[in-house]
Amino acid sequence: MLRQVYASLAACGELAAAAAAQAGAAQVASEAYALDQSGTAGKHLVNSALKTSQALTEAGVPCTELDELLAVLRRNAHSPELQVMACKAVHGHLKTNGNRISQRAATDVLTAVLAGIEEHAAHLELQLTASRLLADVLASAAPGAAYEPLAAKAAATVLQACIRFARGGDVCEKLQQAFVRISADLPAEAAQDILKSHGPDSEPLHWVKAASMSQGSPSLQKNIFRCASRLLNQGFGPTLAEMGAAELVVEAMRRYPLDVGLQRAACEVLAGIAWCDTDCAVRAGGLEATMQALRLHQPYAWVCMAALQSLLVICMKHKQELPHLADLWDLTMGALRQHPKSQRVVQTANDVLQALSSSEKKQELYLLNQSGNSVTRSPRKSWHGGLSPACAKCQQGDVMQSRFRLNSKKIGGGL
Repeated sequence: MLRQVYASLAACGELAAAAAAQAGAAQVASEAYALDQSGTAGKHLVNSALKTSQALTEAGVPCTELDELLAVLRRNAHSPELQVMACKAVHGHLKTNGNRISQRAATDVLTAVLAGIEEHAAHLELQLTASRLLADVLASAAPGAAYEPLAAKAAATVLQACIRFARGGDVCEKLQQAFVRISADLPAEAAQDILKSHGPDSEPLHWVKAASMSQGSPSLQKNIFRCASRLLNQGFGPTLAEMGAAELVVEAMRRYPLDVGLQRAACEVLAGIAWCDTDCAVRAGGLEATMQALRLHQPYAWVCMAALQSLLVICMKHKQELPHLADLWDLTMGALRQHPKSQRVVQTANDVLQALSSSEKKQELYLLNQSGNSVTRSPRKSWHGGLSPACAKCQQGDVMQSRFRLNSKKIGGGL
């Protein structure tokens, strides 16, 4: 309303009147804040003063210092309505200054805003207003700035709001956008702090929600995937599988097939989930996604290692007929040829080959029982009779023939 009055006066050529009105409004707001500081201002007076400050700021007439607005925010922690208005006034002040803010000022804003939204976690408008402010404050931090623990706390708080207001429609979507903006540029260790902020029992739910919301940010999703190992080690694998973690991981692998780091982290998560619930991982497309990762990233030993571990768990624990056996042989042998000097790749690939052979034998016994006749084994399926055709090129002096002759002693151990 104030901004419209100023604009109308200016349009009529009443510049002096507009300036006087602005100065008078600024003075009134300042006096209201002084009364608030002394404890004699009512809620409506403070709310009107904050609206006046916001309107003047949007009109290009900053009248209140950031420290004064933050003081109002702290003094009125008991009122979510005043918290909302104070956050809007602070946000307007920052936008007027091009979101340029010092590290000290950013810390002050984060501290004051977080205190308010933690106090009023169920107030939707405050959660939304504060999350936008937090996202802009953190986005304005200088590149390469030291890791700020308050940033992880802000992300964790907004994540909890996203879960609480999951059915909020457009509002929930805006909260999710704020979460991604706050979290995307945080270092990898911050992801652990975000998930741990709410206690161990809630971490699986927070992990799944964070992984789901970060689909548009491969760097954030990669950091979240790396946190899964701790949850899996704590016994939350079945819980994650039940909550749809395998589907989220496979979807990310399909969305970012060329992101080497994400593919590795995703394969590691799939291996852990498959160990707890192999059928769930296979139904989600985990086998095909892992095979694709191995196919696209064979030059990278560390991706091959993660993918082979995932394949090994699936091959060992999947009780039904294993699909894509021919491709699995080819991909595993391809990894061996690519990394003959990597002991971990060699050991794990050898375990995968043995698991594949065992799976083929089970299928042959099943067919034999069904038909009552002998089953002719193809060269690829001969575990004791020499190398598969996929390794035919290794026949003359290749190290693969001597190391992986299928009737020789197994090299290395298991996982």
